[in-house]
Amino acid sequence: MFDVDIIKKDRALVEEMLKKRGAEAPIDRILSLDEERLALVRKINSLREERNRLSQEVKTCKDQATRDRLIESNRAIRAEVSSAEAKLAEIEKELRSLVIWMPNLIAPEVPYGPDESGNVVVRTWGEPRKFDFPVKDHVELGEKLGLLSMSMGAKAWGTRTYYLLNDGVFLEFALVRYCLDILTSEGFKPVIPPVMVRSDVLEGTRHYPFFKDQIYRIEGEDLGLVGTSEIPLCAMHAGEILEEADLPLKYAGYSPCYRTELGSGGRDIRGLIRTHHFEKVEMFVFDLPENSAKTHEYMVSLEERIYQGLGIPYRVVMMCSGDLGPVAYKKYDLEFWKPADGVYREITSCSNCTDFQSRGLNIRYRPAAGGKPEYVHTLNGTATAIGRTLIAILENYQNADGSVTVPEVLRPYMPGGKSRIG
Repeated sequence: MFDVDIIKKDRALVEEMLKKRGAEAPIDRILSLDEERLALVRKINSLREERNRLSQEVKTCKDQATRDRLIESNRAIRAEVSSAEAKLAEIEKELRSLVIWMPNLIAPEVPYGPDESGNVVVRTWGEPRKFDFPVKDHVELGEKLGLLSMSMGAKAWGTRTYYLLNDGVFLEFALVRYCLDILTSEGFKPVIPPVMVRSDVLEGTRHYPFFKDQIYRIEGEDLGLVGTSEIPLCAMHAGEILEEADLPLKYAGYSPCYRTELGSGGRDIRGLIRTHHFEKVEMFVFDLPENSAKTHEYMVSLEERIYQGLGIPYRVVMMCSGDLGPVAYKKYDLEFWKPADGVYREITSCSNCTDFQSRGLNIRYRPAAGGKPEYVHTLNGTATAIGRTLIAILENYQNADGSVTVPEVLRPYMPGGKSRIG
């Protein structure tokens, strides 16, 4: 949740952020409502103090006429408090409806750009393989090898879904184990979280309202299917005050994910690139504000370690202001080399969300040196997106005879240490 005090302290900073993001917000109305809110809070507190004072006088008053007058005054104050509280509730509701659309601030080093054309390549790893035979895409390879079926998926769900079959299943779980082994060696705690969460959790993590059209709803229930385990992982400590000594808290969540993909028609939709359901291993960290920038870079390095181990060429891209997403303060994508298309495609992302989500779910920490609790920073990063990583393996490790070599790091997790699928 956006902190209104930031607007009060540095309105120019907030206006610059909105301009860079190409967003708008009724700042004057937000400030006006906040002033009304504060004035009412002061009024209500003052009235309550007066009511308590009168109540004490009633208890000690001996004169009946005076006592009746005090009781009547107390009754009038109680009615005034009730009216002020009702007005306060209206103001807070309107204020929240405006503030909830305010995006997060932007890190100073984030490049300005209107859309993905303004993203900046930070570094590149690996040389794209030069093939001496016609390159097949992952759908053709996967279906000929009996690893996946798009047509079966169409029978069960419709478009943008699939069945993973045979060695495709073993490849998925090999990826999961490979990834979890790396993360747990780094102190991440493995978690399988729930994939349905309440609306207040979606709102607290800011997936409501920003990504509401991407979320499947459960009819008749106050529940939505998560598009990333970032959401339930963040909710693990909702409403808690953590100890500074326990930070950072690092989690590795494995879950299926569900997205409607509304508005993405015609964009990277072939095969497993953009499906309605997929699996991910997600990193999520709760950290001290002064450490989150360093932790962000560390999480990106883990993503790179995973894909370097798989031998998949990639590049690291810093998102510009217009492609950053409203929840992130700073964000990197890893893009893998897709031989069949001759381009780089997104495979992971990693975001520092600062205190934007912790304010929404009221997650704080108690400073070791004393003082009032402060909001933690939250960070999330895709350790491995299974579907897109399968694409990367199939296309980059294909052979002339139509077989696919299994990356060496995955072989210990494959049945019999299988090194080739074909």
